Amino acid sequence: MIMGSIEFEGDIGNLYLITLIGIIVYFLWSFLLTNELIKIVPKEFNLKTNFYYINAILCFVTIVSIIIIYQGEEAKFSGFYAIIGFYIFYAFLQSFGFAGRIIRSMELNRKSKKRESIGYFFLFVFLPIGIWFLQPKINKLNKNASKQIPTANIV
Repeated sequence: MIMGSIEFEGDIGNLYLITLIGIIVYFLWSFLLTNELIKIVPKEFNLKTNFYYINAILCFVTIVSIIIIYQGEEAKFSGFYAIIGFYIFYAFLQSFGFAGRIIRSMELNRKSKKRESIGYFFLFVFLPIGIWFLQPKINKLNKNASKQIPTANIV
């Protein structure tokens, strides 16, 4: 994503493809991680996953479509499209905040409030730095969750 934002002189080609690949990997990792966290979160926390899925898919499709349509150039929206843009921005915030909320809820062993998981949101948004803090916690939660799942002894 960083390489795609640098302006090069000369005939280098379609550098927006680098940005597109980076954004796809970024969103895909977040989506797959959140999907796996949803599987291990206790049902008692009563987290609304349908709203997350709608926002995450809508945000991903919109951002990727804008990059493809405008070929990495700046897109400006006004009028009704600005309202849609604000909702897409909210969908981005909600989809990245949801994974942090799941992690915080599992740490507190109760449904966390949105303000309690704001730190995890920023770790997800600034993933190149945040991954160093997130991945050990995710591994620990996954390890603890696999210990709590009862296994059947087949004789």
